[in-house]
Amino acid sequence: MSTDTTPDPKGNLEQARADLARLRDELKVQIQLGKQEARTLWASLDPALQRTEQKLDEAARAITGTADEARVQAHLGVKELSARWPKVERGLSEMIDDLRRAAAGARTDLDTARVKAHLAALDADGFTERASQELKDTAEELDRQTEKAARDLQRSVSELKRRLMS
Repeated sequence: MSTDTTPDPKGNLEQARADLARLRDELKVQIQLGKQEARTLWASLDPALQRTEQKLDEAARAITGTADEARVQAHLGVKELSARWPKVERGLSEMIDDLRRAAAGARTDLDTARVKAHLAALDADGFTERASQELKDTAEELDRQTEKAARDLQRSVSELKRRLMS
């Protein structure tokens, strides 16, 4: 029974293709989030991904010729992609952090608006109560002055009658 330790270039190539497809799908999801950073990142990475895909295609064609050449091409494609992955990862992390900060800021703004609306409602209630009390006080004062004027008028009429009768 012999053990074959020859690397499987076709298996490695398929794994590299799967990794490339997964990376492409992840980037497309981030683009759908609408962040400009992801679009910029995608614009800079897409040509590299296409070059990598071409190298993988070249590697696939080379497998039929020489397995060693295919291994080299696949390795170069994966190395190029691996070299760019930290930049992609940083970009995605920054975008996620930006989204979190924006969400926290929006929550703070919303809470502030709610507090202001509540305080305004309290102020409006206080104003209504003060205005109501002022109107009530004014009406009471008007009643007192009207009664006093009626008494004064009655005294004056009585005094005038008395003078006319005398």
